[in-house]
Amino acid sequence: MLSACPTFIRLTSASAPADPAIDVHNHLPRGVTLEALIKLMNDAGVRKTLLMPVFYDGDKPNGQGISDENLVVEFYKQQPDRIIPFLGMQRRIIDRKHCLQPDAEAENLLQLAESQLRTGYFRGMGEFILWHYSYSYSDGEQGETVKIPADAPLMKKFLDLAAKYRVPVIIHYEIDEESLPSLKKMLTYGRKVTIILAHNGGRPDPITWKALLDDYLNLFYDLGSMTRLGHYGYASGEYVKNPIDDGKGHLRAEWKPLYEQYADRIVGIGTDFAHPEVWASNQKSGRYSTMIAVSRSLLSDLSTETVEKIWFRNAERMFAANTSSTTAIGSTGTAKTDLTGTQATSIAMATALAPIVPLFTLEKRKVELPS
Repeated sequence: MLSACPTFIRLTSASAPADPAIDVHNHLPRGVTLEALIKLMNDAGVRKTLLMPVFYDGDKPNGQGISDENLVVEFYKQQPDRIIPFLGMQRRIIDRKHCLQPDAEAENLLQLAESQLRTGYFRGMGEFILWHYSYSYSDGEQGETVKIPADAPLMKKFLDLAAKYRVPVIIHYEIDEESLPSLKKMLTYGRKVTIILAHNGGRPDPITWKALLDDYLNLFYDLGSMTRLGHYGYASGEYVKNPIDDGKGHLRAEWKPLYEQYADRIVGIGTDFAHPEVWASNQKSGRYSTMIAVSRSLLSDLSTETVEKIWFRNAERMFAANTSSTTAIGSTGTAKTDLTGTQATSIAMATALAPIVPLFTLEKRKVELPS
């Protein structure tokens, strides 16, 4: 029988939160069992995990992804208090060609996505891999270069779906001079959608990080894999890019004032186990628990209130179900009340997510960056 009670591991700082963490950026590739996942969470002191399925080559014997579209739902049904299910968007069809020129195959995926959102099980969609740097690590993980403009026609259609069903989207989008203009266009187009940019907002410099949050109140960031042990948080070496970790498990000085001032906009920490190799090696390495522990150390440099928001409160609020509403928003923006019980459940769950901005009562704030 699976345990529903996570172990609580306290921070060694006065800013320790009173609750276990919520892992807001993790994946479901091939070979993961619910029993193994819950054990990892219990050992590390994690209350809930947001799972984004990976479907890459799920129909092939040596593929990275899963072939069962509903596996994450089955996990959720068995452990509804521990799993936050997302509609997986790591699929071969979401490539540059289909995103720029959606065809019948892309339309079929959109129809599938809408039918899945109607079930009421999914708290969001992601991870959309739009702008991604290549990598190859010693543990067997590999990733290729992807350059899909954020405002591509297919992505706009997914944003329309997200707005209709009031669910957030998680997007992998590295910010650089080439990618930034189309990101701003997407954020403008999707102002009614809660958009979460993974990996500290695509790892921009602090000034750009702040400016985007000021200009787009529907924008949030997650800290998936941003410690010095995570592939997007390396403090040195070939793959380093605007790290937040000083290399010793503490937050770099330039990020502290920003995290304090924009604590409501950082959804949470994340482990980002996207590859089967990582899940398999974790049994010997204990990497999951170590990454959670290093995340604790990283946040312990912040105030108690900020730590709690990033550790669990923001995610708790963003992904909470709200069963009091049965009204959907149609494509024209008008209320729809002719819903089946299942559809009503979907909209009730999604109502808690939109509008997110009033939930957090956001406003533009001036933050002085250290020189």
